[in-house]
Amino acid sequence: MMREIIMKRFIGVCRSVAVFAMLFATYSEAISQTVDEIKANNEFIWGEGKGNTLSEADREAIDQIVSQISVTVDSKFKKTIEENASKEVTEKVVFVMETYSNTTLDSTVRVVIQNEPDAHVLRYIKRADVYKIFTQRANKIQDFVRSAVNAEKDLRVADALKYYYWSLILLKSHPDGNELTTDGSNGPKTALAVWIPEQINRVLSKISFEAEKMKTSETEVLCKVTAKLDGKTVTNLDYSYWQGNDWSNLISCRDGVGMLEYNGAAATDVSRAKLRVEYVFRSETRIDKELESVMERIKDIPFRTSYVDVEVKENPAATAPVALPVAAPTVSIPAAMAALTTNETNTAATYTSKKPEMSSIVITNPDVEIAANVNTILNAIKTRKYVDAYPCFTPEGLEMYKQLVHYGDARLMDTTGMKYFNYMGKEIVVRPFKMAFSFKTNTRKFIENVVLHFDPATKKATEVSLGLTDVAVKSIWDNTAWSVYDRLIISEFLEGYQTAYALKRLGYIESIFADDALIITGNYTVVVDPESPFKESRVLQYNRYSKEEYIKKLRQSFTSKEFINLKFEDSYIRRSAEDSVYGIQIKQNYFSSNYGDVGYLFLLVDLRDPVKPIIHVRTWQPDRDKDGHIYGLEDF
Repeated sequence: MMREIIMKRFIGVCRSVAVFAMLFATYSEAISQTVDEIKANNEFIWGEGKGNTLSEADREAIDQIVSQISVTVDSKFKKTIEENASKEVTEKVVFVMETYSNTTLDSTVRVVIQNEPDAHVLRYIKRADVYKIFTQRANKIQDFVRSAVNAEKDLRVADALKYYYWSLILLKSHPDGNELTTDGSNGPKTALAVWIPEQINRVLSKISFEAEKMKTSETEVLCKVTAKLDGKTVTNLDYSYWQGNDWSNLISCRDGVGMLEYNGAAATDVSRAKLRVEYVFRSETRIDKELESVMERIKDIPFRTSYVDVEVKENPAATAPVALPVAAPTVSIPAAMAALTTNETNTAATYTSKKPEMSSIVITNPDVEIAANVNTILNAIKTRKYVDAYPCFTPEGLEMYKQLVHYGDARLMDTTGMKYFNYMGKEIVVRPFKMAFSFKTNTRKFIENVVLHFDPATKKATEVSLGLTDVAVKSIWDNTAWSVYDRLIISEFLEGYQTAYALKRLGYIESIFADDALIITGNYTVVVDPESPFKESRVLQYNRYSKEEYIKKLRQSFTSKEFINLKFEDSYIRRSAEDSVYGIQIKQNYFSSNYGDVGYLFLLVDLRDPVKPIIHVRTWQPDRDKDGHIYGLEDF
């Protein structure tokens, strides 16, 4: 199997080499033109630069090209950029055109006339190719629009607003910005310059919040916030709130739940809250150098509908300790899980898996000792007297608990909807309760679902994990062709996987990768070699690692990052011909203190022993191919 995998990867590498060979062949052919011929030929736009280094000379040459292109598109930009004085328009056109420098660099050819220390460089591009750089940006605008529409359908409001706004900002930097239209897939074609602001205002106007006090004292008020879009609980949404003298850090809702926290003088009278929904997401643009460049040069566009005034309701139980009833609460849980209580909990006869099935997954009368331990753990977290819960854990579970409460400034947020589940009689799982985490080096607070695993024999918690989002849970549990058992082990594996990265459990990660695992990672990088024709270009770099190399890289990564936060969204999972060997494709949002990206993760994992999962293949790619393809079971 591994030989076949390696051969496929080798073929892929060969294809990549062929592509680069063609690029460099084109480059070699182009520089065969003499400098004088290029300057004399009106088909080219060229720039010439001198400096102590090739980098300085190159920058000057590129700036000259950008300036010339600015002149050719000045009249178009005047329709897009609204200024009073023509001089201001011209200056702003050049300013905005500088955002095309990196793209222009990719499209131009460099000729080194003289090397350092008296560097002399010529850059040139065919006039016919100039508008290709604008076409590339137009395509990115349309990609962002499509991503926004899809995110809104999934109630991923943070993503929807982010992509709508980013597409609007890029539109402001396009010379044909007023002529670009929607693609017609969501109604008649409409000018994007009108349509995008309408969508942002429409989404913002449909967002509603409810706030309820959870904890009150003379110096502190903690409130639970529930966010909805058009009456439906959002999957994600970011906001900040007014603290009396400044706006708070961003709060990232998890499945509609967020928080407000007031301290000192701000806690004396909390009857109303002022919230501001985030739509700019400036810090996340660092993963896209082109977008980041545009954001630096174009002023933020204000949307007044992003401000929301919210009544903060009183809760008589706000100062009481957590009290979890022995009987399971009646509040709803995610629809995919809820279906189990009605359709799949009473008989094992309907299951098709050969594995033993539980006769009932939802426990209506949980073990009293386990319920007492759950109460103790929750109250310890709520009061921040974490030591009080130590006796409730096994040694391994205690280690994870300690890591969890120190994963940022941990706060208990919500126990509504928490239920007990019987997993094949082998463990009792309590899920989910929500916690908030914040970090010194980050301007955002995360809300996470947290899950406790108990040993039915010892009544102690053996594991603490960060739960999947409702979107990820639904994508797994909607696959009703599989038995409850199959869906349970996949859910548990993915929760354990994302928790291991968040809590930096390097030993666990090392244990779940096969010794001969194929591991492919990707990251965006900038070419810094001054001799490279692709200098300063942002490129996607894939690396293949052995297990030993990957673990070493992770160790370094864990050391350099204060925190790592993974979010899994929609997934596509297939079972191979071998029983309980799965190909898992899942969209992953990766966010850390010094890096962030969004991409598609593929895992080929053997779950025949759910306690000891084995990953044979792990790949990552930033987006689907043009045909919609991402790495999957069929590729390996």
